Amino acid sequence: KTEDCRWHKKMFNLSIKVLLSRKKWLFLIAGSIAIVLSSVASIFTASASVRSAIKQKAQNTYGEHTGVLTNISETKTSLLNKNKEITAGVYQIIGKTKVSNDRFATVGWMDKKSIRLGHLRLINGKFPDKPNEVAIESAYLQGSLKNWKISENKSIKIGNKIKKMRLVGIVKNYSSQWSV
Repeated sequence: KTEDCRWHKKMFNLSIKVLLSRKKWLFLIAGSIAIVLSSVASIFTASASVRSAIKQKAQNTYGEHTGVLTNISETKTSLLNKNKEITAGVYQIIGKTKVSNDRFATVGWMDKKSIRLGHLRLINGKFPDKPNEVAIESAYLQGSLKNWKISENKSIKIGNKIKKMRLVGIVKNYSSQWSV
């Protein structure tokens, strides 16, 4: 074993001497290694930033939802206690209302986490924080709702019931981007 060790050490020393005696080769190999390493590092950095930009654009367009649970009886808190690594929001669809001859709007509510995960943006006003307040997508402010202004009350038929709602915000259109 000691002879093997000495032989390896001699071969290593000999290879270093050969490299040093041929300085052009040394500089060529060292330069090549430096170019390869810097290329790999820059390609990795560029692809990571492109991937991040694509992800951010998709989240701004479609929201950050990765799953939806329906018809559950558990509370949001009990679900989050079981799955600590997830972020969750809650929303509920109450019904729909006719906004023009051929268009219906879905009526419901969302908590602040759902609004954040959906990347919903206000054009004007604020998000509702009291009962019977509503924020509406700008696309639905046409037909029977086209003259509805912020802070005005309007009676709206939701399903078979008429509810008095107060407009507090106008949201940038988002639902046309989402699929169910």
